[in-house]
Amino acid sequence: MALANITAAAAGLLNATLANIDTDWVGGKVTCANFYGTFADTSDCIKAANKLPIGSDTRAFHISTSPRYYFKERIPLSRQHGNCMVQVEMAGPRIPPVVHLVPDDIRVVSSYIIETCALEGGGPLGGFGTGNIREMEQWLATLEGDLDKPMPYYTAFPTITFSNPFPDYFSPGNFDPEMALYLSRFVFDAAQPLPPNSRHAKILRQRATRLQKENKVMTPRGRRIPWWSDPDRPPRLDEQMPRPNATEDAAEGMVVLPGVAGAGDEGIGSATKRRRSRGLAVGETESKP
Repeated sequence: MALANITAAAAGLLNATLANIDTDWVGGKVTCANFYGTFADTSDCIKAANKLPIGSDTRAFHISTSPRYYFKERIPLSRQHGNCMVQVEMAGPRIPPVVHLVPDDIRVVSSYIIETCALEGGGPLGGFGTGNIREMEQWLATLEGDLDKPMPYYTAFPTITFSNPFPDYFSPGNFDPEMALYLSRFVFDAAQPLPPNSRHAKILRQRATRLQKENKVMTPRGRRIPWWSDPDRPPRLDEQMPRPNATEDAAEGMVVLPGVAGAGDEGIGSATKRRRSRGLAVGETESKP
């Protein structure tokens, strides 16, 4: 993503100014696909994005999907207007308990996603974009960037997703196959300037090949497998990452997580708990005898 491609009009639309934007932060990938949603126009997504936090100062966001914790600013978060939902999440194998983000950075990337995906497929589509993915890219380009070893907390990166309203978080930074392909290309390109027979170049080519193979076995929904998994040893069901609920409390503009007050007496949280107590997956229905 190039900052030059983000127009001043788009930044102003989301109450953010280009002068305050960290150019490293907004670099990354944008993917548009009707899998995430289709829209008559961009107005609902613009209004949803305008419900995101605002400000040019760095803020601490707590990583919490637990209903026991009510932090003032928390990720993951979602906002919705009409037929459009925007989700903000952190991605990567290791995510710290607190991340520091600038709200206006999120807004400008959101604006860029809206503009980019408005031109795809003959009409506005949903999609996602990454922010501050450079640390992850640089780590994977090092000898130490082993996909099977713990990665540093600082490699975690944010994603912003626009979709039709949906009860789960998409987590595209972990599960969209395009992420594996994007990182594979980056790692392969990083190997090109190195001496071809050097140990570093060989390791990077092997890593890029593995990410390419992972791209072919990944699915964005269903049995989701993250891009850092070994394609020759898919994770067991109990190894897969949990899916917090992304249904929005329209009155408060907050995320309703399983068990959180605000979903109603028979709302999302209660229904999810009942399904799990019967051994059913989210979205799976119980057959009647």
